[in-house]
Amino acid sequence: MMLFAQVNVINLASDELYMSAKQLQHCMRASKATKGLVVTDADLIGFPQNRFQMDLYYDGECFYLY
Repeated sequence: MMLFAQVNVINLASDELYMSAKQLQHCMRASKATKGLVVTDADLIGFPQNRFQMDLYYDGECFYLY
């Protein structure tokens, strides 16, 4: 992400990866579960290691990992 940002003249607010408590609550809320979009406990626990195997996308405003 940092290299992509430098090459594309994108200023990062931080080089740290974090999720706030509000973001965690949002990804696990009941309305997401009914749509099949909830993030499982296993996905959250494995994220620090699995993120290196994910694709990185930039939508012009934010980075996303898939």
